[in-house]
Amino acid sequence: MPAFEPRSILCCVDLSRASREVVAWANRFASSYGAELELLHASWIELPAYFTHAQIEELAGQSELDREHLVNALKALAKEHVDPSVKLKYQVDEGHALEVIEKQIHRYEPDLLVLGSHGRTGLARLMMGSVAENFVKSAHCPVLVARGAPGEVDVEKVLVPVNFTDHAREALLLSCDLASRFQAELVAIYAVEEGEEIKDPMAELCGFIPEQSRKRCSVREIVRSGEASEQVVLVAREERANLIVMGVEHRPFLEFTTIGTTTERVIRHSPCAVLTTPVSKSE
Repeated sequence: MPAFEPRSILCCVDLSRASREVVAWANRFASSYGAELELLHASWIELPAYFTHAQIEELAGQSELDREHLVNALKALAKEHVDPSVKLKYQVDEGHALEVIEKQIHRYEPDLLVLGSHGRTGLARLMMGSVAENFVKSAHCPVLVARGAPGEVDVEKVLVPVNFTDHAREALLLSCDLASRFQAELVAIYAVEEGEEIKDPMAELCGFIPEQSRKRCSVREIVRSGEASEQVVLVAREERANLIVMGVEHRPFLEFTTIGTTTERVIRHSPCAVLTTPVSKSE
C-alpha cells in the first residue's frame, strides 16, 4: 500500500453553513501535509422549460456576475478557516454537483477529496450527503466525509474497524500513519457478529496489529459483540473519536458501483469525520 502523502486536495463546498466544517477539515490535512488546496463550488440553476431565448441570454449575462460573487464567497470562507501558509486555488463551475465534481477530479487528479455530509448542492435540493456517498463509491483516491464543529479541527483519537482481512490491514496501516502524523491515539475495534466463532477475539485483534505500528503511535484495542456498523458508531461516540478510517473495495453491480453495507451505515450515522480509502481488490 503506497504511503498516504497527499500533495493536492480537492474540497467541495455548497457554501451552506456546513461548509465551514468541511473547509476546516480540508485545511487540517493541507496544512499538516503541505498540500495544495482547491476549493470547488458547483453553481446550478434549473431553468424553467418556458423560458424564452431572451430570458436565457439575460441570465447568462448575470451568471458571470454571480460567478465572481461566488469566488469571493470562497475566498471569504478560506480567509476564516484556512491557514495563510496553505497554497489555495478557487474554482466555480456551472452544473450539477455530481458532474462538476467528477469533471474536476479528472482534471485536477487530487490525492484527497473532501466533502460534507450535510447541506445542499443547489436549487435541485439534492442532499450533500448523497453526493458524498456517491464519490466514496467511485473515487480512486481517499475521500474524507467531514463532520464536526467548525473552526480548528483537532485529531486526538483515530478509530479503525478491523475484521482481519487484507482490506482491514491496509486501513490499519493508514490509520497508524495518520495517528503518528497528528500525534493521536489509535483505537482498533473488532465487532464479533452473530455466528462468528473466534476463541479469543481480543488476542486475535492484538495479534493483528503489527509491532511496528505500536512503535509509531499509541494503540488501544476494543472488542464488542453485535452488528459491526452499529458497534463502530457506538464506540466512536463513547470514545469521542475525531476520525474513523475505513478501507473500501469498489464492487461493480450491473451499471452501478457499490460498497459494503457496514461502510455505508458508518458514513451515514457516524458522529465524526470518516476517511475512506480504496483498497487493493481481492484476487
